[in-house]
Amino acid sequence: MDHDTTRKKLAHYRIVKDMENKKLDVLLGTQMVAKGHDFPGVTLSAVVFADIALNLPDFRTSERAFQLFTQLAGRAGRGETAGKVYIQTYEPHHYIFDYVKNHDYQGFYEKEIEFRKELFYPPFGRLLRIVFSFRNKEGAAKIMKNVSGKIKNLKSGEGRVEILGPAPAPVEKIRNLWRWHLILKGGASKSLRQKALEILTAVKDIKDMKTDIDVDPVNLM
Repeated sequence: MDHDTTRKKLAHYRIVKDMENKKLDVLLGTQMVAKGHDFPGVTLSAVVFADIALNLPDFRTSERAFQLFTQLAGRAGRGETAGKVYIQTYEPHHYIFDYVKNHDYQGFYEKEIEFRKELFYPPFGRLLRIVFSFRNKEGAAKIMKNVSGKIKNLKSGEGRVEILGPAPAPVEKIRNLWRWHLILKGGASKSLRQKALEILTAVKDIKDMKTDIDVDPVNLM
């Protein structure tokens, strides 16, 4: 079950009904499988190669992984028979798994909020992301070298604003455009907007480059 197999009308409904009526023994899919389904006959759920979810370059990675793993665990054992959950990982000692095993939402929250406070991530700081898009990969690298130089020449200005990047975006290519990004991190939205404006002004004459701004980005991919 994924976006491709459920694209047609009623496709998702048919898969769910086949699972409910026990026409399917195994349901394999993306995170769509983990959310909101009630199959009393399911006694085993598993995450294959969980390390992908644990190592995405995004400060919300642990939060999303914890949410996904606990949701998937909730799909097994909903009937009279107890369920089992398997998570495949090369990092069995990652702190998240103790909280998942114990369904310890409060403990995970306290650990995660401490991490965010220490590194000044939301809700203690604000983020602004600038994405630079190009049609040519090699040209993008050359242009971004120029962009990096212009950014380094900017004065620090008022307010605490940290510039992370620029670097290739984790999802490097979307719709035939090669993507780079930088993250601005600070305590006040005014300071972030001011710094973003300075950066955009510094690079406005660069050709063959599209820029997009995402304030308080939902993800950094």
